[in-house]
Amino acid sequence: MDGGEEQPYPAPFNQTFYMILNLAVGGSWPGDPDPDGAFDENAQLVVDYVKVYQKDAYDTDVEKPVREVVWKEADETGNFLTNGDFSEEEALDDTQNWSFLTAGEGVASASIHDNEIQIDTQNPGELDYSVQLVQPGMPMKKGCSYRLSFDAYADEERTMKPAVTAPDVSWIRYLEDTETTITTKKTTYTFDFTMTGDDDANGRVEFNMGNQPSSATLHISNVRLEITDGQD
Repeated sequence: MDGGEEQPYPAPFNQTFYMILNLAVGGSWPGDPDPDGAFDENAQLVVDYVKVYQKDAYDTDVEKPVREVVWKEADETGNFLTNGDFSEEEALDDTQNWSFLTAGEGVASASIHDNEIQIDTQNPGELDYSVQLVQPGMPMKKGCSYRLSFDAYADEERTMKPAVTAPDVSWIRYLEDTETTITTKKTTYTFDFTMTGDDDANGRVEFNMGNQPSSATLHISNVRLEITDGQD
């Protein structure tokens, strides 16, 4: 899959390759380098030799593997998120249900209690996802309309960026990262969007709390992702 498009099998090995010996600096994943950074002996690409060869024989009679896709079903209220009401404490450092992640210079912690998740940030880092709460496995059906909603408040006014993304499809956005002001009063926030890409059984709900001017403690509860139109 590349940008959501299905490629002919056995892509990418059905075309001519070329080789790049690349010394990359920065980019959207690690972020831009510090403008005061030194690029002297720390920025070298030393190549001894490059060897490219082809096996004498290999099996060309292959079939495209069939990927088993499991579509998550909504609960009795229509919510696709598991533990969206944070009624159960759970481990946040695994890949089951909610996961709390930090990256770059982000330093933060999260805990579930009293039907909400509380995020305490010591350093918001330099990336939007330096502090991040996520839940994957969201069934995104082409042509369906969705609603992401949640309740939130902060110890002082601050911002964060909710989104619905595609980890398996080049991280495209089904719901764009939307900067949202969170006030000190508990408020319900609602975001409607239509899924226009190909079906994807692994959409991901994200709350991106890094790279923000304020690191005030956040409280999030009653998170829901539901279909509002387009499917029986």
